[in-house]
Amino acid sequence: MQYCKMLKSLLICWNFLIISCDVYGENENTIEQQQQQRKRYNSDRHYHRRKRHPAIQEMNRMVVSRPEHLPKIDYGDSHPFDLYQNAQENTVLEILEDNSIDQNNNQERNLEDSRRNPENYYPLRIEYDFSNLHSRGTPEDEIRIKAIKEEALPYIASYYNSILSVIRNRGKIPISNDECFGYLDIPSKVSTKGVYGMDLYVFVAGFQSVAETQLCGDDFGVLAAAAPCGLDQFDRPITGFINFCLDEIPVKNGQISHENMNDLESIAIHEFAHVLGINSDSWKFFRHPITGIALTPRPFKKSVFTCVAGKKFRDIAIPSCKVLSSGVASNGMPYFEIVTPTVTQVARNQFGCQTLTGARLENQPTNPFDCFGTHWDERYFYAETLSAYYAPEADYFSALTLALLEDSGWYMANFRHAEVSPFGHGAGCDFVEKDCIEKTNIHRSKIGGVVPDYARGFFCAEPMTVKKNNEHEFIYQCDPSHTHKAGCDLVNRGEAHRLPKEGRYFGHKDYGTLIMQNADYCPIAAIDSRDCTNIHNSNRWGE
Repeated sequence: MQYCKMLKSLLICWNFLIISCDVYGENENTIEQQQQQRKRYNSDRHYHRRKRHPAIQEMNRMVVSRPEHLPKIDYGDSHPFDLYQNAQENTVLEILEDNSIDQNNNQERNLEDSRRNPENYYPLRIEYDFSNLHSRGTPEDEIRIKAIKEEALPYIASYYNSILSVIRNRGKIPISNDECFGYLDIPSKVSTKGVYGMDLYVFVAGFQSVAETQLCGDDFGVLAAAAPCGLDQFDRPITGFINFCLDEIPVKNGQISHENMNDLESIAIHEFAHVLGINSDSWKFFRHPITGIALTPRPFKKSVFTCVAGKKFRDIAIPSCKVLSSGVASNGMPYFEIVTPTVTQVARNQFGCQTLTGARLENQPTNPFDCFGTHWDERYFYAETLSAYYAPEADYFSALTLALLEDSGWYMANFRHAEVSPFGHGAGCDFVEKDCIEKTNIHRSKIGGVVPDYARGFFCAEPMTVKKNNEHEFIYQCDPSHTHKAGCDLVNRGEAHRLPKEGRYFGHKDYGTLIMQNADYCPIAAIDSRDCTNIHNSNRWGE
């Protein structure tokens, strides 16, 4: 009975507390002309879409649990999951005969302490393989590759080393000849000997295409993309792949500007999180952080499933309800949300709403084959590093993303390094549960909608005016980071280009967003952003 009590106690869900100005005008231009203007704004703003390329998504789907015939990673019999599994091998009778009640309680406490005690965890060690990163013989490529090798990636390794810890690998990471699904050239010395003294080995490439599939180019607008490749016996990624689209890294006068270097590093930080396990196809691998028990039962049961974008796919392994849940937003859009304990509590604290059941994932995926969502939903987490869009003024690596990594069961996170995202911070339950715009009649508001009190400072309802010369005119206001001023992403799209029903927040149905459609079509001050923290910036209100 005491043994059963001990097991019951061990299996109780873990819970952490992480505290963590009006100008209106009719649109005289076509939506196509406005889209051209959009490109200019995006370029000025260093605004990148963190798109999941279909080929990268396919790599994610090819990741499987470590086959039994492959050697396991050597954790020196000190991995907490091993300790728990070893305890499970004893019979109830043996436990009762060999241990008193107090000893049983001590054993329970020691098993839990092995997960909680930071002394058992060591900073994550990352090593790179550059054998697939080749210059095309241009001076610009040499500059880009040097920046990747000597600045960006060392910074990424140092960054994750400071925020994530793992149970240390005491042996080697075995590397196969077809590591990363045969897409890469694997050096023979690596595949023969493996890699010692590391916890994660990442292959770096600069391919324009992989397996006859284009990765880079004007049609994609992707600076980098990444995926995990191989897993350890507990499903933690131990090998991965990141590809840089070299032409997307601006080089001017023989150098990469400080701003563009920051963009490169920030986007690489985002992509590395996908390698570490933040992607739609990794949710099913999550484990209980104390016991190591798979939260989604094995073997995976695959079925035909309707994904968040409404498409049906075959052979989908649905993650456990302990990890993922579904719902419908106030505007009628379906969504999935992460419901693991730490993530849920951090989401509650972020918005100041203790009744939230989780943190929502993107329901307008950046890849057509993404089933559940790989990024945080832009509507609620616009300023998060792990949202689908990047802008330097709204890029916070918050406790939410750290919580997700820790809830995977593979990492211990250093929350002291977490940044507080200003977007929606303390805005209350209505910010999450109600529409971003309060629809009104045309008599109250010229466009039939206003920003409700709970959404002020985060969303906007002051449309831009489009002149005959295709210039846009708008009122500057604070952007969601509260460090920049910007124009509201709201235009008269015209009857022929109305947004879908779920995006029509205004009584005047022709009004809607131009750029930020992935924030559930909510208008955000994100146009022509100007930095108010830069003392050298002479731009003033109204200029």
